[in-house]
Amino acid sequence: MNRELFTEGLIKIILTLEKDHHGCKEEGILIAKQLLGVEVESNPIREMINEVSQQEVEDYKKALNSFVTDNNQ
Repeated sequence: MNRELFTEGLIKIILTLEKDHHGCKEEGILIAKQLLGVEVESNPIREMINEVSQQEVEDYKKALNSFVTDNNQ
């Protein structure tokens, strides 16, 4: 797995847990398992409740990159 996909997966876990919706802990665990290559059973309702948009991931990456850049100067 490339670094970019792994980073996006970790961001999705963070955003999912921060939302604190019903089933978010389980969804975060399942995202982590998928990153490790474990096949997980789909649950459309839980996934819909805990959906993280690609825009949210991109915004988080920009903020993270800005934070890292500022702290390295």
